[in-house]
Amino acid sequence: MAMRYIYSPDNPLGLQYRHHHIPAWQPPTSTYAKAAAQNPDPDAPPGLGAWDPGPGLDCSNFTAWVYNYGLGIKFGGNVHEQWDGSAGPMGLRIPQGGPYQPGDLMFLHPKATANQASHVVIFIDDGHIIDSRVNAQNRLGVQVRERQGWYRDAVLGGWRPIS
Repeated sequence: MAMRYIYSPDNPLGLQYRHHHIPAWQPPTSTYAKAAAQNPDPDAPPGLGAWDPGPGLDCSNFTAWVYNYGLGIKFGGNVHEQWDGSAGPMGLRIPQGGPYQPGDLMFLHPKATANQASHVVIFIDDGHIIDSRVNAQNRLGVQVRERQGWYRDAVLGGWRPIS
């Protein structure tokens, strides 16, 4: 699989971490105030969170966006549905230990034994992933990150949408 992505040192694609389905969506300010009060993101420092105004994507909406718009493989943007395979055509299931290939979806949970994923990334190689996250390695939004710490230790398994 040929892998292409736009990269700048600070933030590939310029996308921040937001609970959106469409990268450029600018919902009304009132939407953010209500959402933040009802469901604050515990990882979000003030002014840099998922419920702040502005364009962006969360982890599972980023992976759905990449596959839906980039490759025409349509599945939903809910991390739990992606993990359990009910989001749409997820492809081939990959066990916890892999092997993983570039473009595979890798699902994580802090306890690594849970049966419910809390985060999804796109595997690049054994040393790198790309995802959208708040406060990961002190970099926000869509980033290429080193596969260390929980990106290595919290893996539950994955899906290979392109076989």
